[in-house]
Amino acid sequence: MQRNPDWNDLEKRARKMSDEALAYSANDAMEAAECAEAIEREGIPERSCAKSGGYYRDEATIYRTELRKRANKNDKVLRTDDDGIISLED
Repeated sequence: MQRNPDWNDLEKRARKMSDEALAYSANDAMEAAECAEAIEREGIPERSCAKSGGYYRDEATIYRTELRKRANKNDKVLRTDDDGIISLED
């Protein structure tokens, strides 16, 4: 059984991460969400994930929110390329 995540704890950890680590983590969480959702669509109980695609999407949102805060604070731009990969640029 999946327990409720502590999003406040994840937000605290995100504030301590480097810009590069945040971007990597956001991209990784979105990739995990896509994989989890593909497994969920298959409907095979033996292949079910411990965490849902929504969990990983929420995790990615926390990382992206921190990146946006930093971008606004430091006059940088948060970019998303055609593949959905995000980065923080001058």
